[in-house]
Amino acid sequence: MKFKKHLVYLLVLAHLATLPHPVGADAEKTIELPDIGDSTGTLMTPKQEAELGAAFYRNLHNQMEISQDPEVLDYLQTLGQTLAEQSDTPSQPFHFFVVAEPTINAFAGPGGYIGVNSGLMLLSEGESELASVLAHEISHVTQRHLYQAFQAASRMAIPTAVGMLAAAILGAKGGGQGAMGAMLAAQAASTQYQIYFTRDNEAEADRVGMQILSKSEFDPRAMPTFFERMQQSTRFAGRNMPEFLLTHPVTVSRIADTRSRAEQFPYRQYLDSMVYQIIRAKLRTQTVPPHEAMAYFQAVAKQGTKIQQDVTAYGMALTLIKSARADEAKPILQRLVQTCPARSQYLNA
Repeated sequence: MKFKKHLVYLLVLAHLATLPHPVGADAEKTIELPDIGDSTGTLMTPKQEAELGAAFYRNLHNQMEISQDPEVLDYLQTLGQTLAEQSDTPSQPFHFFVVAEPTINAFAGPGGYIGVNSGLMLLSEGESELASVLAHEISHVTQRHLYQAFQAASRMAIPTAVGMLAAAILGAKGGGQGAMGAMLAAQAASTQYQIYFTRDNEAEADRVGMQILSKSEFDPRAMPTFFERMQQSTRFAGRNMPEFLLTHPVTVSRIADTRSRAEQFPYRQYLDSMVYQIIRAKLRTQTVPPHEAMAYFQAVAKQGTKIQQDVTAYGMALTLIKSARADEAKPILQRLVQTCPARSQYLNA
């Protein structure tokens, strides 16, 4: 099948681009990319899209640690589907998953596969902030940005097209200097049209994502708030590059633009679900060293509402279990179960 033949060739080239060797003497030739769809998706069948997404997801399992925790997966799937139902194409299949990585990242792949790093979930300080990231990635899928990117790549020379694909693969692994280096090499050879193409897609995903947030009863103002937090968390990380060189540019101009758009929505209070708080506590115990997790929970033990204090106690209990101190965790969990017997996470700890 011509589609599969070209796809395999493309993936091989993308892999070569991640190696410390030049692509070869044919680097100046143009690359024939698979004809996988225009902006409306008419050139790629739903079956082909599903097959490509499934292959993408299988490959990710070989490249990174995908969380298999049923409670974590159920929460993210539920949140993601709630948002997807309010998108422009609610019939579009989506698959949400958590990457067990402390780095701050989220990405959309073919077939509606959307990954969120545990580090990003822990950085969020409200459920609407996490929802804003998912809504943004959902918008990339519904607006066909991935396929538009392939079309743009088809007009590039081999080093540029392959470099962009390699950057996407490395970016899904968690970012870092490898992804930035690949993107730099690719974009250095790209045209001004291709630079603004990426910018416009990000802006559109922000705009459409805010609409999804509002329709799903999450706070659109959480998007610029979370962008600002991400900017602050990475300002000393050596990523002071022009905004068009980053996969998800977090800049002063983008924050200002999203804040201006958010003000157009009515203001009201948005409460976090209890399960959001519980899942974040659980992820902290799974991805942070026990002594650091315990220090965090002890520091916030007496803060917040009664529910928030119970969630903190739950996090302490999980940390004690992970530290082989289950006898100390048992009375804490017993008290939580008595307080909230219907909470399955307390029963399953």
